[in-house]
Amino acid sequence: MNIGIDIDDTIIETAEFVTPRLSEFLSPNKDASKNNPFPSDPRLAADKAREMIFNKEAFEKIMSEIPPKPDAKKIIGKLKAEGHKIIIITARDESVYKGAFEFSSCQLKKLGIEYDKLFCSFDKRKICAEEKIDLFIDDSVENLQMVKGAVKKVLLFNSKANKKQECGFTRVSSWKEIYDFINSVKI
Repeated sequence: MNIGIDIDDTIIETAEFVTPRLSEFLSPNKDASKNNPFPSDPRLAADKAREMIFNKEAFEKIMSEIPPKPDAKKIIGKLKAEGHKIIIITARDESVYKGAFEFSSCQLKKLGIEYDKLFCSFDKRKICAEEKIDLFIDDSVENLQMVKGAVKKVLLFNSKANKKQECGFTRVSSWKEIYDFINSVKI
């Protein structure tokens, strides 16, 4: 099976980790919990960082420290060992990163995440179609709606940003749930 996987808030704990650190960086003498200049939605927080012409080196330093979600490394490695093709598809680009592909590749290597291919693009549908993705896993309802016709199945990784969104997609909250789903369906 060809499995497409997003990085932020799917493989790694982006929103939980980054928002308070960005706040600390921008307001180092203030209580980050009371004066957080970033919205809780990680996409709006990223937009806010762009608006403030955030220092890319500092942003990459913060991003490089993000831990993986529990069991992500183990389950992705297990899926790859079982013969599944792992294709990482992230919407990271040069507006926030000095080198989105290089940064993402180094980050995944540092975390020990095994994969076959890595793509940094906002056009996830095109990549899913070209790579013949069978299952796509992302935390963004919008991304899943975009790829819906190009893949056989999608999973929505639960996050603070999507918990109130109605979408009709199968939701998962852990990598163990993802593994169990993959082993319970025929794609």
